[in-house]
Amino acid sequence: MRLDKFISYALNLTRKEATSLIKSGRIKIDGNVIKSGDTKVLGKVYLDDQEIIYKEYRYFMLNKPKGYLSTTSGEKSVLELVSGVKDLKVCGRLDIDTTGLIILTNDGDFIHKVTSPKSDIYKTYYVEVDGEFINSHVESFKNGFDLIDTDKEIYHTKEAKLEILSTSSANISICEGRFHQIKKMCHEVGCVVTNLKRIKIGSLTLDESLKEGEYKELKKEELDKIFVK
Repeated sequence: MRLDKFISYALNLTRKEATSLIKSGRIKIDGNVIKSGDTKVLGKVYLDDQEIIYKEYRYFMLNKPKGYLSTTSGEKSVLELVSGVKDLKVCGRLDIDTTGLIILTNDGDFIHKVTSPKSDIYKTYYVEVDGEFINSHVESFKNGFDLIDTDKEIYHTKEAKLEILSTSSANISICEGRFHQIKKMCHEVGCVVTNLKRIKIGSLTLDESLKEGEYKELKKEELDKIFVK
């Protein structure tokens, strides 16, 4: 990788800013001052004798608040809540009025693996409803529902898991993520969703120490939990 690109990504600078920093003489590779941005990075890079750690891919857990869109641009995007990191994308969208666990990353292959229905990775939501959950609904969610998608085509939902917590609250796990799917499934059993919060992806659980709008970088052992079934 070229030094200017390395510096730009590692320090979240524009290419122009990275070039200016390199020309200032503050950048070293293995102890040697480098002033050319097209130099190949083949050793450890330092800024003022402090090593610069470059990560090609980064992964963040965000506790999404209501009112934010799961888009990469536009008004009130969730990306506005994360600063200092380039090229992040949303891994698994949430509706504007849904809160909770969302992952942001610049790893496209990871996003595809997590969000593809073929991966059968369950996402778990805490749901509150206007209505009443009863024991027979557990089997209904397991068997699936015939719903209408955004193209007005009928589809049958995959097996979903309903864990009733009270007459008006439950945890619901699904391995697909069609538009308003949980709201539509609850409607099929006579319940209207009043609060929806994603709390798990695979076996990765939302860190409850994160207030809404706060985020943290994920470690490898945390990411691995996503794929534990």
